[in-house]
Amino acid sequence: MTSSPNLSLPYIDANQSQKHVTHNSALQMLDALVALSVVSDSLTAPPASPADGDRHIVAAGATGAWAGQDSKIAAYLAGAWAFLTPKTGWRAWVASRSAALVYSSSAWQSEPSLAGFRNRLRNAAFTINQRAASGTVTLAAGQYGHDGVKAGASGATYTFSASGIDTTLTISAGSVILPIEAAMIDGGIYAASQAGTAQGRVWQGTGATGSGSYAMFPFTTPSLATNTQTNVEFSTGTILRPQFEPGAYATIFERRPPGVELELCQRYYLEMLVGAVGIATAAYQFSASFIPFPTTFHATPTASSPTGGSLFNVADPGEYVDLISPLGFRYLIRSAGAGSFTSANSKITFSAEI
Repeated sequence: MTSSPNLSLPYIDANQSQKHVTHNSALQMLDALVALSVVSDSLTAPPASPADGDRHIVAAGATGAWAGQDSKIAAYLAGAWAFLTPKTGWRAWVASRSAALVYSSSAWQSEPSLAGFRNRLRNAAFTINQRAASGTVTLAAGQYGHDGVKAGASGATYTFSASGIDTTLTISAGSVILPIEAAMIDGGIYAASQAGTAQGRVWQGTGATGSGSYAMFPFTTPSLATNTQTNVEFSTGTILRPQFEPGAYATIFERRPPGVELELCQRYYLEMLVGAVGIATAAYQFSASFIPFPTTFHATPTASSPTGGSLFNVADPGEYVDLISPLGFRYLIRSAGAGSFTSANSKITFSAEI
């Protein structure tokens, strides 16, 4: 008896007896595969009381009647389990967790979202470096190097190198943390993956002190609390294309446009050059303006003093910064007396890092 090339449906041979058996078998397989929706993808053994027509994706490490059938589709048909081998491009809806999967090469993966932004890590390609970290980067606990990259509780030492559009961090001592803002975590299971050699762990809470054991990537987290700061911490080794995304399956690395990534990073840290020129007709006149940030900070940032000036102090001539909010700040320059006054290219840094 021969079968169809894609779904392996049995053909009816010439002069075959009991043709209805072959025909009905093919219909059963079509019924199981067309508009594929499975009950679950997490079971390693058959459920106790399956309903006729139930389908499951067999989880890794299957036992009992499912032993040796990992990743296959187990369909309960006429009182027995039938196993269907998936091919690249097959899609399935997992009813137990309302998720879409696609089979690629040898594994089921989460269907990529057309909206993007699955990766909850900012600057995961390490292309944004507003602090101009260079050479061998040595950080104290909680100190930032590249945007979105801070040292763990024991500090960190790392170098970095670019190859094409990829940048690899090489951690030689300590650990680095890629923190995720609480509002980016909607709870549940997350998949952590990367293409480097460093092991990782995921923990929730603020600060630089992590908990739990490190593991090889990829791995899946336990269910995470919603709206809670979450941290992906890396031990010594290399970090390349890290990704942290909702669901139990890792998908292809999400590479966002540089301008979009920069704007995301500037919600936490920003360097600005400011300046003003004016003419005072009398002593101690002000020039003031409100300067908006290019993007809104996630919280009110703290600011460094402008070069040659100070914060919140208008007693002496010079530059001042006040009225800081997530939207922007007021910049003032005060003359020392009548005549012209100027300030140009004064650097101010704003930080609301987590």
